[in-house]
Amino acid sequence: MASLTWRGLPLAAFGLLCYALVLGPLKSLPRAQEDDFLRVVIPGYIEVLLAGGDRHLAANIGVFRAMMIGGDVKDELTYEVQAKVQRQVAILNPRQEDNSYVAAAILPWWGQVDDAQFILSRATESRYWDFMPPFYQGF
Repeated sequence: MASLTWRGLPLAAFGLLCYALVLGPLKSLPRAQEDDFLRVVIPGYIEVLLAGGDRHLAANIGVFRAMMIGGDVKDELTYEVQAKVQRQVAILNPRQEDNSYVAAAILPWWGQVDDAQFILSRATESRYWDFMPPFYQGF
């Protein structure tokens, strides 16, 4: 049993050395300020390819991208791109619940009513037991 713990010692020493030489100095550098703009729409088939062929995982990643927009962003182009990303998510997985709620809550306020209606109609068709997507679609 003692030999098993000694085998991991060189790996732990290498990890500590890498941290001390590379990551330690990087942490002290000032971090660049990033804006919460969304500018890239990845085509659906590429998202599925990057997700290893799993369209549900690709849809979840798309929803994560759409939800990472800060509330203080006032750029219309960001919300146009967000609408396109969420539209692709509705095509990949129409049952993605977060996608329909985010589409109902954010997109109509920024003029993306048609995209929000498309997303909510896909959710209404696929989530026949859920009363919320048709409720939001009515507004």
